[in-house]
Amino acid sequence: MEEKVAVVTGASRGIGRAIALELAEKGYKVILNYCGSKVRAEQAAEEICAAIRECIKEVYDEATAEAIRIQYGGSMNAGNAAELLAKPDIDGGLVGGASLKPDFGKIVNYNK
Repeated sequence: MEEKVAVVTGASRGIGRAIALELAEKGYKVILNYCGSKVRAEQAAEEICAAIRECIKEVYDEATAEAIRIQYGGSMNAGNAAELLAKPDIDGGLVGGASLKPDFGKIVNYNK
């Protein structure tokens, strides 16, 4: 299967959010770009991950969808890891530069 990627700006609300969800449901790897509300962005990330899980369920089955670990690929750091990892469809995260900071342990030691 060829990977399809879409960059969606303004995906935390309105039409941008609707577009991001639709693309995720169609199997696209959705890259969100936002600079507004942290809460809306976290909600959008959860909805995108849920849509990805639903797509897996439709293509395969519910057991496979539940067994798949969906990683949040945004800017996870000590300040947002707890909120993101508490979401039911975000099973983990990719950590970049935050892994070099003294508070990295807060991410590593987070327990759902």
